[in-house]
Amino acid sequence: MRIFLAVVLLVSGTIFSVGDAHAQSRKELNAKITNLDLLVQQLKIDLKRAADGDGKKMRIIIADMSAKMTSLERQLRALTGRLEEMEERQRQFSTEIDGLRQEMAFQLQALKAAPATEVPTEDAGQSEQNATNVDSTAIESSSTVEATTPTNRAPEALVNEGVSTAITLPEGTDKQQYDFAFSFIHKQDLPNGEVALKQFIEANPSSSLLSNARYWLGRVYQRQNKIPLAAGEFLAIIETYPNSTKYPDALVDLADVLVKLGEESGQICAILAEFNGMDKKVSARLRARADRFYKQAKCQ
Repeated sequence: MRIFLAVVLLVSGTIFSVGDAHAQSRKELNAKITNLDLLVQQLKIDLKRAADGDGKKMRIIIADMSAKMTSLERQLRALTGRLEEMEERQRQFSTEIDGLRQEMAFQLQALKAAPATEVPTEDAGQSEQNATNVDSTAIESSSTVEATTPTNRAPEALVNEGVSTAITLPEGTDKQQYDFAFSFIHKQDLPNGEVALKQFIEANPSSSLLSNARYWLGRVYQRQNKIPLAAGEFLAIIETYPNSTKYPDALVDLADVLVKLGEESGQICAILAEFNGMDKKVSARLRARADRFYKQAKCQ
């Protein structure tokens, strides 16, 4: 469970340090500071004008200036407090990231050292029930049509079928190799899909399709019940590819994993809050899926 607690630390920190909400907060603060500067300049102008006028007008302007200065001081104190709070959150986020990386390295090393275990197969009825209960939307895309998905449609529900055979990526471009690896997902051949996606990731570390490949590998792990490995791939999307089209999907899948594990609702709600706070366009189906987890976790 330690890896999922670490995941939540990252996502919780992200809510305050990364993403659109943080950017909007800084823009709001900068705008208020600019407005306060303008107010000070206006007060100086009013004071100069008052010095050239009669005594009654002078008293009125001074009273107005006193009220404005009181408001100005109050706003400056509030802004200073908010800036200090944001800086502290950013320091906490950096600390959490360092700890998370160490935890991930430890967990993955332990997984590699552990002997392989065979995942029990399911009969057709149980597999269909799991496809409905575990992931009613099966494979989500952040848009109705995914440009990097062969045949321009999302695959059907992933089913753990078949036995991995010796396969090798074909010669060609990274897009051709990605299509080859993804073809196993379309055929619902998870073992070979896992092998092919791993080969693609290793062979194309700079490909623009890398984040997509890592996301689908995470989905394969998720369907094979390799939960720590799945969490690692989803986390890689969140941490390394914040601009990826799969970023929203990775957040929802992390929430899905935590719901299945019966983790505390606060952890799940933190992830879903990050999802709900994004400006990125997502499919109605993915939004409905996130809402379902939101209700299951009884988020406020």
